[in-house]
This record gives sequence, structure tokens and C-alpha cells, in this order.
Amino acid sequence: MAEWSAFVGRLTLFPSAPAVIPLPSAPELYRRIWGSDPDNFQKAQNPLSADVAQGKRGLMVAHCVVHPTRIDLNLGPAPDSGPTMNLPLIVNRNGLHAEMERMMSALDSGGIVNPISRVALYLQLLSPQPNSVKANEAVTSIIPVEYGVKISNEEDFIFQINKPYVSKAVLGTRMNCITKWSVERIQVVSITLAGGSVPHGAQVPSPQTTEFVAGSMSFDVNNLPVSVPLPYVQQAALLREARAVVNRIEQETGLNSKGFSNAEPN
Repeated sequence: MAEWSAFVGRLTLFPSAPAVIPLPSAPELYRRIWGSDPDNFQKAQNPLSADVAQGKRGLMVAHCVVHPTRIDLNLGPAPDSGPTMNLPLIVNRNGLHAEMERMMSALDSGGIVNPISRVALYLQLLSPQPNSVKANEAVTSIIPVEYGVKISNEEDFIFQINKPYVSKAVLGTRMNCITKWSVERIQVVSITLAGGSVPHGAQVPSPQTTEFVAGSMSFDVNNLPVSVPLPYVQQAALLREARAVVNRIEQETGLNSKGFSNAEPN
């Protein structure tokens, strides 16, 4: 059976409108969560663009993206620095779960004081394959048989369902639980610099683009917008419950993801 590794983990918070409290800057939010300054920061160029703060977390990179209408806390793989271009993946699921729990704990302790009406958890897993046919096989092998999905050499495959549920963590809150199976073509761009830098006046080497084909399974669990803002404790509770739902679906589909057996239980 194909092996699957995490590619993206993300928590998203949707501030209530109109905003009554200015949103935190991306560096400020990064410090609240990880207790240190980010490695890089890009200030919003105008009121409608986003603040972005980025920092390395072990073999992952964390991004805080603060936009006027949403706050994204992203975790992705650190760029591959090896001699051979590979598709960067998060192979340490323990590390991913630990960092996501750190973000939820920051919410739990009031890390974001702004009124929030909606939260979402997103996770994407990939299984790199040599071609579309193999990627189709990898994806269809983990789609429940009752859906009757059968493909062979087709391309650009996408199959998505939503199985809503009512939260037990925050009574009466309705949740969307979207699962998507697909085959993705992912391009990775790299530039090789001799000695790590380019002398003044020298021509910058042309970027090299490598394309990968991968089976993809992604989860997007989010609540329907509420009229009364969610207290921060409820925000964290909904996200922890969403994580448990995703873990259960992974087990039910027989997903053989790297590090999954050692992932944090829920």
C-alpha cells in the first residue's frame, strides 16, 4: 500500500465583522505562539493585504498570516537542501501534532483576543507517485468502496464529500467535515547558488522547476459562522475535536501515513 506523508497543516480563524479590536501583527502573533521572534517578516503593503511572519520549527516551517478577514497558522515542510530535488514532506507526524497542539494551546490561553466567529482545521496528505496511473491507484485504494469510485488512466481526478456533524465539544455548533481525494501536480522551483551567494554584477542562475505527481487526501473541518463570537476556549475545543475527527477518518480509510501510528491519540 502507498505511504502517505503530511504536506500542509493549517488552523484558520475568521474574525467577526466589523472588527472592534485591531488584529495582532504577524510577528506579534508568532511570538505569542512560539515565544521567539520569527526568522522573516513581510509587512502588509496596504490595508487589504496580509502580514506574514515565518520561522523554522525543526524540520518544518511555520507561517503566521494575518489578513483583515482571516488569520492563518500554517505548518509546512522545510525546503529540501539535498543534492537531489525531492518533494518536501512532513514525515514526522509527532512533530506536526505537537506544533498544532502548541497553536491550539495558545488559543486556549487567550493568545488571540479578537472576536472570532469561525474556526477551521485543514490537513493535506500526499503520496508521491511516478505517474498519474499510479497516483490514481494510490488515491482510489483509500476511498471507501461504498462510493463506487473507479478510475484507471484518467487525469486531474477530484472526488469530494462533506459529512456535517454537530459538535460535542461546543454543544449545538454545526460543523462541516470535507474530505477530498485528488491527484495533484506540484511544481517545486529551486535556484542553485555557487558558494551560497552571487557576486555583484554576476548573472543569477535560472530557476530549475521540477514537477511531481502525487495522490492527495485533504481534510477541511470548520464550523458554520455563529452570531455570537466564540470564546477562545471554545475555539480551541472545536479545533481539537476537528483533529480527532480527522484522525478517526484516517484510521477508517486505512491510510498508511508515515508516523501515523505514533501520532498523538485523541
